[in-house]
Amino acid sequence: MADRELPPRRWRRWRWIAVGGLLLLINVGAAWHALAPPQQVPTSLLSALEFVVAGLWAFGFAVAIVSVWRRAPSARRLMLGAALGFVLYSVARLAIFARADYDRGRLPFLAIALAIVMAVVLIAGIAGLMAERKSHEFKRKD
Repeated sequence: MADRELPPRRWRRWRWIAVGGLLLLINVGAAWHALAPPQQVPTSLLSALEFVVAGLWAFGFAVAIVSVWRRAPSARRLMLGAALGFVLYSVARLAIFARADYDRGRLPFLAIALAIVMAVVLIAGIAGLMAERKSHEFKRKD
């Protein structure tokens, strides 16, 4: 068993950083949009509240990205928790503050799409944690 080598795991870290970076950019864009909302489009929340919430999510994803970058022991769980929390927040916000018929009409589609994304992220996270445990067990046997 000592002959067996583990495949390099570095690319998985970059995948988590890419997902976190994408969600960070989405929230920075939402914060920027909250500073200057279009006059024709009514918003569901106050602009100041939208800015603060988007800023908090952006900060949370920045912390998660830094922890993944530094290879902190709980980095994957932090990133997974932040991503799942953001998905749940997005669905809840739309469900609570949907005003227009268009928003209400797309709510079932969005909920199903986000549930699928959430399931994929959850399965990927669990698979990553299980692979991490196996690699730790492999290292202990040597």
